[in-house]
Order: sequence, then structure tokens, then C-alpha cells
Amino acid sequence: DALVLPPYRQKIGAAGWFCPFGACEIAYFDLLGANVSVAQLQRPVFPKDPDASICACFEFTYSEIEADVAEGTPIRIRELLAKSQSDAARCQQVAANGQCCLREVQKIYMRLREGGSNY
Repeated sequence: DALVLPPYRQKIGAAGWFCPFGACEIAYFDLLGANVSVAQLQRPVFPKDPDASICACFEFTYSEIEADVAEGTPIRIRELLAKSQSDAARCQQVAANGQCCLREVQKIYMRLREGGSNY
């Protein structure tokens, strides 16, 4: 994976998965028990680091979701949606889990809008 520091790339083969739990120090793992820790990544990733960009393609942050909730209109999220449909979206290459962030962004938005917290 491109996010893993070079000395640790061989620890996980092609069949590795990203751990989506923010409090877990494991970033990637495989069925044989091998893992790559958060400290072995090239950059911070969300949700392991809540200050990291949720969207690796467009550097969309948690604070932008908070701003949309505070303003009562998901303007920034709609802009992100439009960008995510462009050729500039490279989710499979740059996202820690290899997936588009919109599902997570929408989930956080709804949780915050209902008065909850992401953490």
C-alpha cells in the first residue's frame, strides 16, 4: 500500500484490510495475523487521527462537516460530492481503505446533525 512506509510494505500482502476503528493502533492486517501499525504509515489517516483529512483526495476535514451542520446546509458536502464524481477523485489509490469517503462523511454529518458526536 502506498500509505505504508517502505520498510513495512512487505508485512502485508495483497490480501490485507484497513482497520476502521479510530482507537485501534493497527492500520492494516491480514488473515495470518500480520499487521502494520499507525506509526508505520507515511501520513496520519482518519479515523486513526481525528485531525487528519477524512477525504484523502480533496483534504476534506471533520471541521468542514461541523461547519455544514452549524450553518444548516451541507454546502461543503455537496461540493465534495461533485468533486468525487470528477477525474480528480483517486479514492482507490489514496484513501486508507481504498474507498470513497462520502459514506463516512454523510454518516458523520447525520450524527452531528442529530446532536451526537463522532467519537
